[in-house]
Parts: sequence; C-alpha cells; structure tokens
Amino acid sequence: MSSEADATASAAAAAAASSESSSTNDNMEGRAKRPAPEDTEEDTAKRQKVPLPPQPAPVFLFATSTDVQARRGASRDDWCRTQCLTLREMLGMGDYSDDSMSMGPIDFIFISNYIVNFEFLLDEVPELLSLPRACVVYGAKEGSENAWRQASTSADGSCSVDFVCRNPADPPATATNPLAHKIPYGVHHSKFFLVGFSSGLLRVVIHTANLRHSDVNNKAQGAYIQNFGRKTPNNTTTTTDFEDSLVQYIQSYKYNKKFRWDDSNTNAAVVTIAEQLRKYDFSTALAVLVPSIPGYHKINNNQNLLGHLKVRQQLARIRQEKQKGEKQQPIGPIVCQFSSMGSLTNKYLHRLAYSMNVARAKGVDDGNTSEDDEQKPINLQLVYPTSDEICNSLEGYRGGNSVPGTLKNVSKDFLRPFYRKWSASKSFLSSLALTRADSEAPTNPLWKGNNVPHIKTYFQLSSNNDDTDGGAMEWFVLTSHNLSKAAWGDVQNSTKHKEKRLFIRHWELGVLLSPDQLGAQRLVPWSPAAEKQKDVVTVPLPYRHKPLPYADADKPWAVDQRYVRLDIFGRRAASDA
Repeated sequence: MSSEADATASAAAAAAASSESSSTNDNMEGRAKRPAPEDTEEDTAKRQKVPLPPQPAPVFLFATSTDVQARRGASRDDWCRTQCLTLREMLGMGDYSDDSMSMGPIDFIFISNYIVNFEFLLDEVPELLSLPRACVVYGAKEGSENAWRQASTSADGSCSVDFVCRNPADPPATATNPLAHKIPYGVHHSKFFLVGFSSGLLRVVIHTANLRHSDVNNKAQGAYIQNFGRKTPNNTTTTTDFEDSLVQYIQSYKYNKKFRWDDSNTNAAVVTIAEQLRKYDFSTALAVLVPSIPGYHKINNNQNLLGHLKVRQQLARIRQEKQKGEKQQPIGPIVCQFSSMGSLTNKYLHRLAYSMNVARAKGVDDGNTSEDDEQKPINLQLVYPTSDEICNSLEGYRGGNSVPGTLKNVSKDFLRPFYRKWSASKSFLSSLALTRADSEAPTNPLWKGNNVPHIKTYFQLSSNNDDTDGGAMEWFVLTSHNLSKAAWGDVQNSTKHKEKRLFIRHWELGVLLSPDQLGAQRLVPWSPAAEKQKDVVTVPLPYRHKPLPYADADKPWAVDQRYVRLDIFGRRAASDA
C-alpha cells in the first residue's frame, strides 16, 4: 500500500443553533456568537455595506488525553475547552457541549474514513447502535462490523446501517472500486462526518483522525466543524461552490442507495445521500472545500477543480481581492505540515509551491507552470518530525507507524533545506540565536510536541518577520492531504485526449480558510494574547507558526529504519513489538 497513506494500512465546533429553515450559524461555548436570526445587524450591514463582525474560525484540535486532564478545574473559557474538542463533542453529544439540546436527536450519520476500528468507535459513541440511519465508508478496517450490523437489523431483516469499502487500487467497476480505472497505490484517505439532526440542521466535520483509540486520543489531530440549516422553500435551486464540491465528492463514491434520511419526517422522500445534501443551505460556509478524487480529470478553468488546482484557483481569487486594496507587501513562506511524504521530485515541489503561493496565483488555465516559474527559488518550509521527535513522543517509535515516510522518500538531498522541526522545547529554543520575541515567547498550551503529528496543515505567512503581525496568514488549509502527487494530483499530458489532465490516486478532503471569508483583517495562530485582539480571527495550531530548521544532526523520521537510540518503551523501530 502507498507510503503516501497512513502507515497502519500497510496492514464545537462552529455549531449552528438556527431553525430548520435558517442557515445562520451560531458557535459553541467559549466562542463569539454570530447574531441570531431575529437580530437586525446583518440586514443593517448589508444596507450600509458595513462588514459584519469577524466570524470565529470553525477549526479545532482533537482533545488528547492530556488536554482532557487539563480540563479538571478549568473554566468554560479555557483553551482546553474552547480550542480542543473530544470526538463526542464534535458530533454534538459531548459532556462539555449543550448542542444536543438545541439540535435535537440525530436522524442520520454518514461516516467517511481511512481506517475504522469498529470496537473503538462503538465504545466511544454507543449511540451509533440506535440511530435511524447510518452509513460508513472506509478504506481499511480493524475488527468486525458484525456487532453493529446485528444491533441495527430489525425483525423484518432490514438494516439501518450500511458499510461501504472504497479502494481505488482494486479492479475497476467492482463493489469496492466504482471507478473506470484501477489506480495502483490509491487509497480512500478522506475523514469526515455528516450528521443530520431532527431540527433540520446538518453538521459537517472534516478532520484528520483515523477512527481508533491511538489516533483520536494520543495524536495531534484537527477538525473543521460547521452546521448548516435547510434551504428555504423559495431557495431550493440555488447552489454554492461548497455544496457543489461536496455533492461532486459524494457522487464519486457511486453510493446510490435511497433512504429516508429525515427519519423524524414521515413524509420525507426516499433519496440518495447526494440528493439529501442538496436540501441544505451552504451559503454560510466559512471555508472552501478542497477535494481530491482518484482518476484522470479534465482541467476546467473554474469548474469542479480538485487537488492543488482548487487551492490555486482560490488563491488567485484572494490575490485579486487584495489587489483592490492597499499596495501589497512581500509575502512570507509557505508552511506545509504533514505526516507522510510521497516520492517527490524537485520539479513537482516547485509546481506545488506555485499553486500555494498567493503572490504568484493566477488562473488555472491548463494547470501547468512555466519553466521560468519552476526555476525560481521557493520560500517553502516542510514541517516533518525528526527521528528524535518520534522517539521522544508519548507513543515512542510505535507511534511513528502513523508517520509512514520511508527512508528513500524523506532522505532526498533537495528536501533538506526545507525541513523544519515539529516541536520546539524551551531548552532547545534557549540554545538558538533567536530574536528576542522568539526566545522570550511563552510556550503555547496548544503546541503538541510530545504527540505524534497526524494533522495536516498548510498556510502562507503574510511576511517573513512576524514580530509585529502575530503570524498573520494569507490562507490556511486543514486537510487529509499529505505531501504527495497521489494526494494533491499531478498535471499530465494525455496524448490520447490531446489535453492536460490532473491525475489523482487518493480520495482526500480538506478545507481552505482566508481572512476575507471570515470577515477579519487578519488570520493568526491562536494564543492567549491573540484571542483578545479585535478584527483578528485565530486558528489553533499545534506547533510553532515559525517552525525551526533542522539542526545538523537531525534526521527526518523514516518508518522503515532501525535506530540506535531506545525509546521509553525500549524499542528501536516502529515495527518492534
């Protein structure tokens, strides 16, 4: 199986509390509230063309076991409750969330993931056994789904849960691969929940965690969470890019079974999940969907774009909007943080950096970059853990199974100048010749240097020096995409079709946020000081936004290596028992 995928296969929330016909989003406790539907601020702002107050970024970290312990004695406004959520809280049923009171019972849940451990999932969320309708799409599984199936089967033989395996590496047009082609090394790597409530709300959770204990409780993970209401009767045909992208992605599964997803409405029609999604109003989405779908895709300038070309399209829009304002200052580095790396070339890395550079962003055209662009230096930083960081983690070398970069892929010479550390301890910081602001800055409680990283984040800083701007970001992506052609896609020439096409191997899903989408002047990493600033929206980042370069002795983690140094469990490799 591909090294771009999680190694183990080698084997809130921005919650809306609106009415059924409303798509206005309120947010969870500890976050600023958006005006309720009856308020007139939004209407007044539209009439006067006054920007609305900034909306809280609907991005959260998974609460690790350490974060949960930190909640003891903490207030409702503390970081461990406002920035970090448990899996149950993300689904609207947690101990620290009252969302279930306002959203009503769950009518259906659609689960999509790479690796699902069914025993863990049912232990964590036993309510799944009694839901009216559930569907689980997975790439690989641990344990058996039989207990869930049996508990969900009625006396008449009907079953309220469906289990759907998707693997693009299987033979084409089969039960597990509905695509027209077999895609070698392709995997179903996306991770998300669609939760439909009896109140008419839909919660969308796009995250980075495999559904098993170590991923959810021990590793650094992230999630985008937002609720959406129903379309009004006179607005049923209007669509948005978020809606179209989500439906396009769901339709790629070719899962066309029809059910009454609105269980609380006995008059509801029997429809597919894609048709069900068309009932919701996604016009309030605070993010742009960034999907990848395995296969060969025509490159249309503005329609149905996937992978890194979707990012390029959105950054071109951001650049166009910025050019209407003040004179632009030089843009800072592109930071790519990931947990696995494919077999990259220097040329592909330049192409990816081009798509992610808002300073150069242009229309997609045929998806290519010029030879001149591919020769220019790129201001890129690759946040990838060192072997010592994995060794020192709470899980030791075994935790590195979820960071499956191989020695062949991570040790290429051209990558070395770009590498940055995942963690940065106080003692390490004090040993470096840093700026005063850096060396004296307190450690952020969200930094998870002791946890193995499985989150994937990409962003571009607004400048090379953040001493005054707090680490302002031009854009921010949270996604399942690792750093690989298989995930982001590779533009190829098709001699047969006489056109350029984007070739993708994996199913992936992520979101892109920018200050203008959130109505903010700046988008910055969360810190106790940043959350108190006006006209600023924060995103929780589990590592330094100015990551530190590798020291001369540092080596990138390689999952297939044996190490001289023992971890705290006495192991020398990820494969040790």
